[in-house]
Amino acid sequence: MGIRNSVEIICDYSECKAGQNGQRVVLLWNKEDVDSGKTQAPPEAQYLVIFNQGGVTKSFCCQLHAAKYFLPPGYEIKQTPVVDISTRKSVEPWTEPSPDNGQEDQ
Repeated sequence: MGIRNSVEIICDYSECKAGQNGQRVVLLWNKEDVDSGKTQAPPEAQYLVIFNQGGVTKSFCCQLHAAKYFLPPGYEIKQTPVVDISTRKSVEPWTEPSPDNGQEDQ
């Protein structure tokens, strides 16, 4: 006989509609099975934001919902666009010697 713990996470953001059928996100898994490697936690678990606020645990399905929960009404939340720098030519000033090698003409 053993004790098995189930982990159930419900997004605390009241307007969360990212779950199935437009419901709040609910994730459920067995802690012992995940810890032992028998199964994996749901893929959505990698985005969870969980913290303790005044002795009360708050959980959110993503950073955006955590931000919306804590910001006062009227604040606009924008995600910074990702800029792909892998296609940009890198120019390091230390790889090419300067024509005067730091010497001034006298």
